[in-house]
Amino acid sequence: MRVKLHVKNIFTDIDSEEQIRQPSVFNKVFTRLVNEGKPLGKICPIYLEINSKHYVLGVITHNNNESTSFFPQLPGEIHFDHLTLQDIQKDNHHFTRTSSNKREKVLPLSAQHLSNGLHHVLTIILEKSHLIQLPSVTEYPDVDVKLIDQIKEGFFTKEERVPTTVMTLPELEGSLIFQLFLIPHGVNPREMILYPKPIISTYKDFFPSENDSVPTSCSVIPHPKQDHYQLGTYCFANRKVMPTTFVHAARTEGFYSKILLPPIGPKGE
Repeated sequence: MRVKLHVKNIFTDIDSEEQIRQPSVFNKVFTRLVNEGKPLGKICPIYLEINSKHYVLGVITHNNNESTSFFPQLPGEIHFDHLTLQDIQKDNHHFTRTSSNKREKVLPLSAQHLSNGLHHVLTIILEKSHLIQLPSVTEYPDVDVKLIDQIKEGFFTKEERVPTTVMTLPELEGSLIFQLFLIPHGVNPREMILYPKPIISTYKDFFPSENDSVPTSCSVIPHPKQDHYQLGTYCFANRKVMPTTFVHAARTEGFYSKILLPPIGPKGE
């Protein structure tokens, strides 16, 4: 027997019938369990609040093998699936994409060690028009009723809900810059600030003018099964409209790799 899951979101009162686009990121998260039979891990959604409206940035899963996966909410039919962060010393992280209904590792990812002790993993530049608002009810894919206990294990720890991360910005007119950091054990999370080099390497004139206020938001997400590192997320509102882009450090020090996502229609199609 299969069941359809509908999850009520306490962060929004938008009627799901009025919300044409459902976030696609939860389908990607559930693929691990439904198609591959692998545990979900602990599921931690990341939302962005702007003027009392909530948008889906992605989902963090804290995996049973002590690794962390980040599934970003991306517009359109983009084959990027998620990135996986593993041993911070070995620096053996990687991207995974979907191809012909299969997931495959396609690109090693190097986390750049910074002077403040943090490691920069990824910078995502996202046009505001590509953000998907959180509906009042999220629809999950059909699952076998036998998997319900495993799904509960993903969302709850000792009957308590796994925390949801909500980042807050007062406004956003042009583009959102979202950065992901690893914070090693013993490093003060307060050291986390905007790291501009990956953005400048791609868009040299991205900085706002001196008269512009710069709204930012950050959060720290611990892993429930290990204390070697925590995950740091940082948001920056930029007034300029820039194409949706991934930027990460290349293996050669001082260089960066850019993944420019293809343009999509006004409805995310």
